[in-house]
Amino acid sequence: MLIAFIGAVIFGFWAYLLLKADNTPKEYFYEPAGPLLTAAENNFYLVLKDIVPSDYVLTFKVRIGDVLKVRKGLDKKETFKLRAKVQQKHFDFVVCRKKDKRVVCCIELNDSSHNRADRKRRDKFVRSACKAAGMPLLEVKNRRSYVKSDLKKQLNSVLSGSTIIDNQDSEPEAIQRPVTEFVDNKVVEKLATSKMAAKYGCSTDEFIQMLVDSMYMQFTETGLALTDFGRNMGGEQREHPSTGKYVVWPEDLPLTLPGNT
Repeated sequence: MLIAFIGAVIFGFWAYLLLKADNTPKEYFYEPAGPLLTAAENNFYLVLKDIVPSDYVLTFKVRIGDVLKVRKGLDKKETFKLRAKVQQKHFDFVVCRKKDKRVVCCIELNDSSHNRADRKRRDKFVRSACKAAGMPLLEVKNRRSYVKSDLKKQLNSVLSGSTIIDNQDSEPEAIQRPVTEFVDNKVVEKLATSKMAAKYGCSTDEFIQMLVDSMYMQFTETGLALTDFGRNMGGEQREHPSTGKYVVWPEDLPLTLPGNT
């Protein structure tokens, strides 16, 4: 009897250890990927959410395959090929009807990376796919600031069924020209954000992120704003009659580069 009791205890303890081992979480080599939106995308989002009509909702980073689907009637090989083209791509922003969440408009924010050959091919495919599906598409060039009234007109046009590509220059020539100032009896050249980005060999989007990392700019409820520290380092907000507010920076502005944060 004693031997049977001891055997039962040992078996129970072994079963407990086995069950505990099975429930032990496995280790996976993942970590947070960071914000869903880049600095420039978030700046645009803060503007966009203020102009979307109240009976619509705005969302972002939506997979194209969740908005557009392959039509029925094609053979399996062609269906698989077409489906694969949209599974790994996404729309930057999507506008849906509030009452039923039906997608009524897709929005793409195009920065300088869209000038690359591979991005041009991707953009051409997205335009063609949206046109074939009858899905309104709005393409907007990335800017430091946006004229809300103009953007609202574009959005309303798209919601009515038109496809619009924003072909305006990202900056007027007056903004592109360097600004010369005298500080402490020295000549200081100041450049607009896009010109500074070109100097560092990166996109405007990437440079804006460097400005945020360096604490020269920050995100507020109204969008991207110059910080007091940024002003002290020579950042200066200006205004253009057609494109609105923009910021110029000293050419020798010290920056926190990617990987040095």
